[in-house]
Amino acid sequence: MRKLLLVAIGLCAACAAAEYIVRDAVLLLAAAAAVAAAILLIFKFQHGVFAALLLFSFAAGSIWWFCYGLIFYSPAAALDCKTETVTMTVVEYPTEYEFSAGVFVKLDGSGANAKMRLWLAESYDLKPGDKITAEVLFALPEKSPDFDFLTFSRAKGQFLTGEVVGEPEITRGDSVPVSLWTEKLRNFISNRLDLLFSGEVLGVAKALTIGVRNEMSAPFNLALSLSGLAHIISISGLHITLAANAVLIFSKKKKRAAGLAIALMVLFVLVSGAAPSAIRACVMQTFLLAGMFLNRESDPLTSLSAALIFLLLLNPFAIADVGLQLSFLATLGIVLYSRKMNENLISRIEKSGKVTRFFTSSISLTVVASLFAAPLVAFYFGWISLVSVFANLLVVWVVQFALIFSFAAVAVGFVPVVGTAVVFLARISIEYIIFGVTSLAKLPFSAIDTHSVYNAAWLICAYALLALWKFGPKGAKNGKLSFILAGLALVAALGFGEIDRRLDSAQIDVLNIGQGQAVAVMSGDSSALIDCGGNVWNGAGVVAAEHFLRAGIRQIDTLTLTHYHADHANGLSDLLAILSVRTAFLPDIDDPAAAEIAALLVANGVDINYVAENTDVPLGRGTLTLYRPVRKSGQNEQGLCVLVCSGEFEMLVTGDLNTTSEKILVEREAFPDSEIFIAGHHGSRHSNSDTLLEAITPENVLISVGKNNYGHPAPDTLERFETTGSAVYRTDLGGKITVRVR
Repeated sequence: MRKLLLVAIGLCAACAAAEYIVRDAVLLLAAAAAVAAAILLIFKFQHGVFAALLLFSFAAGSIWWFCYGLIFYSPAAALDCKTETVTMTVVEYPTEYEFSAGVFVKLDGSGANAKMRLWLAESYDLKPGDKITAEVLFALPEKSPDFDFLTFSRAKGQFLTGEVVGEPEITRGDSVPVSLWTEKLRNFISNRLDLLFSGEVLGVAKALTIGVRNEMSAPFNLALSLSGLAHIISISGLHITLAANAVLIFSKKKKRAAGLAIALMVLFVLVSGAAPSAIRACVMQTFLLAGMFLNRESDPLTSLSAALIFLLLLNPFAIADVGLQLSFLATLGIVLYSRKMNENLISRIEKSGKVTRFFTSSISLTVVASLFAAPLVAFYFGWISLVSVFANLLVVWVVQFALIFSFAAVAVGFVPVVGTAVVFLARISIEYIIFGVTSLAKLPFSAIDTHSVYNAAWLICAYALLALWKFGPKGAKNGKLSFILAGLALVAALGFGEIDRRLDSAQIDVLNIGQGQAVAVMSGDSSALIDCGGNVWNGAGVVAAEHFLRAGIRQIDTLTLTHYHADHANGLSDLLAILSVRTAFLPDIDDPAAAEIAALLVANGVDINYVAENTDVPLGRGTLTLYRPVRKSGQNEQGLCVLVCSGEFEMLVTGDLNTTSEKILVEREAFPDSEIFIAGHHGSRHSNSDTLLEAITPENVLISVGKNNYGHPAPDTLERFETTGSAVYRTDLGGKITVRVR
């Protein structure tokens, strides 16, 4: 029995229980009970040592979780919503945004000394080692309806965010401290890459070399998920192994080379941001190389256990890191079953050369890793990629060349001839990756939505068949039959999902895109999107595209913009990078934003219709009625209004019209009573007048709103809705709002 494995299981169980199940007080009671049970096992049972070790490990993990929280997290949590004047040390180079800059710092002389994200008005040319003294408004990372930033940040050891109030006082360090030299090297690589590449190629190059993923476009990130290739740009086993082999392959003295390889791996992990998946891979590879010194063969399960223990000792909150969970599950699958599957495949082939073995090995690694990680991927992301195996065979082999050539380009990219050749090789390698990822993601059914009850049922069925084939009685172990049944079940799940969707007369979704608006409408085999803008972290266009993709829709029939303001239209570029749009209906106004959006739509092959008169647009079993602009003053007042009708159901969208324009609209048009009203201007007090509400008497008001400084939705507006007797639903409180019309 591997003792280190038992310790890892106990430690992991304690951290998982603390994160997902019990509170600290209960956890400490459980730790005490575990110690008592362990002592009893040792003295009462002859073979209870292993169970006792497991229980002791659980107790130790529970105590460590409690102590870590008390020492590191509690002081940070105590600063939540407080404003204090503090001194901080800059630990990374700042990142500049359109209206602000963000930098990671550590608080000086405080118990809350974990890394913290600090927001400033500008970057101030900060560098690691500089000191900032400022009045700071502290806050814990937020929990939004669609993403838990608090858990995400805690898992990475980042417990606080802060916003500088007023002007900061900056004390320049003489030089970057030795402890932060890896950050200086990281910044050097980033700057060199900025000079050598651009666009999506630059984003991928930075993700591969230094672990910076935020410069890749949101549509490409989505394409990585749909194609099952998100792992290729996460620093993990593939990249760490390449770093080790870069030394081993050119050295005859293996022991000395092993030491250099370990040093290079550690440097690479630090420069790439020290992600948990990278640390896991580094620890495992270190165990493997250490075997060269000791003339012993490394045990993969022991190495994996050591990596998990090391990570949880560094930060027990890392148990909630999704990347860590996926990395460990995939690696566990590879350790347990990859070799067996590869040998099984080779045994079925009469002649197996190097090329054949490469393909069988790649298939084995991909299938096993995918099978172990898929349930977690489905749970966290709601997708299962059906092209993952094929995608890995086509793309993964190029990643090693892209990584090697990118680092080589940093080193010699500015050397005449040689540098040009290396940069060219890096660029075409990365362009191949981008082409492969985006092409595979666009295939029909490249990925399926596991939020669908039918697809979720299929996933459970598929794993039940797999378990029956692997662990069932001999009579049930029929691999071909299990595979066929799983395929038939998938076809049935997709079919039932489509039938269920078409049974609805219409489905309306007010998407959660932060402070903005995007309303998706599906009816029969038709689809429409009303507005597409917001300030959600991954972009309104990606959120809208993902929504339609989950319904199996890759072309939107009708796009309508009520007006051209960013919070209603800034997601169009990302949307059109992922999906196609057949027809767009726009207000006809003379405005630079209107011209820019029209050019974007034309470039993407969208047919544009400017609405000068009231227009009825067929949509499945219903109709969109587009009302011409009310006035000719200001974008909001020159916008379109939309009435969605399906049978006896009506929904009105008025964009950002103010109360004066609403009055004119009601006087000019005859509106039916509406089941749904999309609150005007995100619930502004300057919209949603009594005149309009009395005219349409909405049963339900849906407010598309996010965190903002405008006071949306206004208290008096909410009071008007209450007076009207309307039920109110808000995206900032409940996330996406779905209405199904039968």
